[in-house]
Amino acid sequence: SGRQHWRLVMELIEQYRLEGGEIERARLVALAIEHGATLVVASTEFERFKPSGLRLELWRSALI
Repeated sequence: SGRQHWRLVMELIEQYRLEGGEIERARLVALAIEHGATLVVASTEFERFKPSGLRLELWRSALI
């Protein structure tokens, strides 16, 4: 985290016109992109960030 992180967060907010709780998603996405990590989530809400370079894996519980 640092200046580059916040710049990326702001770019995501502007590009996807995020507001409210979506801003926290942008922070998670920015961290994953910065570190080259795969974000594993149980929600498809993050799919829209894939064009920004997000590596995403959808987690499916065996209990569902």
